[in-house]
Amino acid sequence: MKANLHLHSLYSDGYQWPKNVAKRAAGLGIEIVSLTDHDCMNGVQEFIETCNKNNITGIPGVEIDCCDKENGFWGEILGYFPEGNYKNTLHFTIKLMNNRLGLMKRLLKSGRNFYKNERLNLKEMLINKTGSSEFDTEQFCFSKPDLLYLLRKEKILPENIPYIEYKKLFDKGQVFDVPKSDPPPHLEEVIDVIKSDGGYPVLAHPVYVFEMNSSNMIDLEETYLDMFTHLKKIGLWGIEYNYYGDKTSLYNKQIKKIADKTGFTKFTCGSDDHGLGHEHDTMEKYICDFEKFDS
Repeated sequence: MKANLHLHSLYSDGYQWPKNVAKRAAGLGIEIVSLTDHDCMNGVQEFIETCNKNNITGIPGVEIDCCDKENGFWGEILGYFPEGNYKNTLHFTIKLMNNRLGLMKRLLKSGRNFYKNERLNLKEMLINKTGSSEFDTEQFCFSKPDLLYLLRKEKILPENIPYIEYKKLFDKGQVFDVPKSDPPPHLEEVIDVIKSDGGYPVLAHPVYVFEMNSSNMIDLEETYLDMFTHLKKIGLWGIEYNYYGDKTSLYNKQIKKIADKTGFTKFTCGSDDHGLGHEHDTMEKYICDFEKFDS
């Protein structure tokens, strides 16, 4: 089946509502899709209902930030729930969203003080994100991209600054003082929560776990082997083939080669699409084959 199992909506850092994400996928002839917003599942019901209306298979999903400091892992795990049960994972993500909301409030307060701009507040961020102030801010998973878009709107940062350059400003302390945030949940905890709902935990875009290019991926093969071996041991179900621009085929082949050595036989695929007009508008660029989730 034609698939794209890694899509984002306005509920996290995407540009479109879940129903529009589903309609766009159906219009492209994609047969099976999943909405995988960051630390948030509030758009899932709307997404699945729209998929059903458009004769496309929709899988409830999520993408959760996590870490395992002892094993050098900082990345994201995708969770898929083809049977439709995700109660425990939903409750888990609500806690993560509350943490993100608290951090964003602190970031905005710091920004107001630093730039002497009272429009750096949650209401303006919501309007900039959705076009309306009528929504409940607690329903959304706000993140640094949302802050970037507001800083652009207020002409504090240039309109053409890429997200990757914006992130570097935080590292150098050039945006404003960044309050300390809670660490993401532990990798093993995330995998266990997803599996408690009968879900399938999958490593998202494995190439991005390390900042790299094709040459040093080979240099890091032993590191990947260790990481994949550990992930297999603690219950990860599969690994994602992702869209990496003109290196997509090369990277995915290298990932499969390493995965094969560690006993992984299950792979999903997705483009990490963030919607029309976004810097990562990729839905049409990577449509792949996927049949079903099984044990």
